[in-house]
Amino acid sequence: MNTKIKSPCRYAILVASMCFVAHVAQASTEVVGTCKSGKSFTTIQAAVNAAPSGSTIEICPGTYPEQVMIVGKTLTLTGVLSGTSNAAVLVPPSGGLIANGSHIGGGAVAVQIFVQSSTGVTISHLTVDGIGNALLGCGTDPIGIYYQNSSGRISDSVARVKS
Repeated sequence: MNTKIKSPCRYAILVASMCFVAHVAQASTEVVGTCKSGKSFTTIQAAVNAAPSGSTIEICPGTYPEQVMIVGKTLTLTGVLSGTSNAAVLVPPSGGLIANGSHIGGGAVAVQIFVQSSTGVTISHLTVDGIGNALLGCGTDPIGIYYQNSSGRISDSVARVKS
């Protein structure tokens, strides 16, 4: 008679290792606005916060009064083209831009799309319009798109700033 002895220790190790398997979020496509079907967000920042690294955020035509921070993620932000126009436009929030970083010289900056500690962030088909930013005089520099300790690519986009 051949009797196998089952090791309770081996079973416990298997169960323990199953408990420590990390859940890895899958890249997805998020939509800002209502030009496409599926789950959509009303702000670009909400979509950035919800999107796992590697995702694409498609921004519908419209005006988006916000400052966007992308920290530690690889993302693609792209404006959805409507006909022949690039109609996804970031503008300053109603109270104006606020300082949200500093430049290499240490001075304050107010950035509309701030990419920080990220690799491979692509921005395309967006207009970043800083006109009416409410920054008066010297002290804080307005910046449309700023990559700090990051890498990425900007294509087919426009950034304009005027105090």
